[in-house]
Amino acid sequence: RDFVRDASHRLRTPLTKISGYLDMAEGSLKDDPDRAGRALAAARRFVPDMETAVADLVALAAARFSQNMDRPPVADVRGILENALREAAARAPDAAPIPLEVRDPGEYPAAVEPNGLGRAFAAALSRMAASGTDAPVVLFRSEEGIRIDFPGADSLLSPSGAGGDDAALFTDFIAAYGGSMLSAGPGILGLLLPPADEKSGSAA
Repeated sequence: RDFVRDASHRLRTPLTKISGYLDMAEGSLKDDPDRAGRALAAARRFVPDMETAVADLVALAAARFSQNMDRPPVADVRGILENALREAAARAPDAAPIPLEVRDPGEYPAAVEPNGLGRAFAAALSRMAASGTDAPVVLFRSEEGIRIDFPGADSLLSPSGAGGDDAALFTDFIAAYGGSMLSAGPGILGLLLPPADEKSGSAA
């Protein structure tokens, strides 16, 4: 419910702005082509915000649907994380890539929907990049499950307020997979995911 309310806000805000700029371009600015053009350009800048919100809703719906299946699909958390790191590096080619430290070899199977978990990882990696840390993401197995530590991403522990929209999204995705978040040290976001059990499907 909180995510739907948040997504509604994220869709409604850019839609209102797009509508306003289009009204300006067609109304008070129709006799001023230069200003009308700038209004249209401003409207286009809000389109990616709407596209992202729609993609988040679709991914979260898929995540929750997969968890309600008799045999939830299984995916390799390590592979999803490595792909998210590659995508983060491609989005910021001039920045140093975020390193990954894998403490235990092999795959890390969990009952997760890859696209949704990838979007959650992207939110954490974005916070890491903004923090300027050069510390690695750390992936390992613990007694509690699969653990991933994201240095510099602890602000995602706040699902509202300073956490921002991606914090609410992150929280919803992790909850959909039966996972949990914790403070793993100063500035470090720790993520725990339950490993796949015998009722889950084959690894993706």
